[in-house]
Amino acid sequence: MGSKVTGIMPGKDAVSTGMLFATLIIIPFALWDGGIFNLTPMLFLKGLGVAVLSSAVPFSLDLVALKRLPAKTFSILTSLQPAFAALSGMIFLSERLTPLQWISVACVISASMGATIFSKTKQQIEE
Repeated sequence: MGSKVTGIMPGKDAVSTGMLFATLIIIPFALWDGGIFNLTPMLFLKGLGVAVLSSAVPFSLDLVALKRLPAKTFSILTSLQPAFAALSGMIFLSERLTPLQWISVACVISASMGATIFSKTKQQIEE
């Protein structure tokens, strides 16, 4: 979907538009829950920092990569995200995964790589 959106509008605009729609979907829930009324300037700045670092920057970089990398390469690199998340948790948060959780991460990566490598393109199907 990201490659189609970036074909219609520039990557930065696509990310901004996506974030705007996500915000519009979440605001009614925040109003209904009442959590938005507890918002302080410091909490708002922290939330803005989390939003920029966890969503805006990664999505923007993904859209830039989509334009420059073949879809299969991008898919394989994206499938490595669970492993990097687990490693980041170990390094920065001193979290430890159980062997079963490591096996789960390996299964997700393997499945994504297998689906990408062995998928048939439209041209292969037509032949």
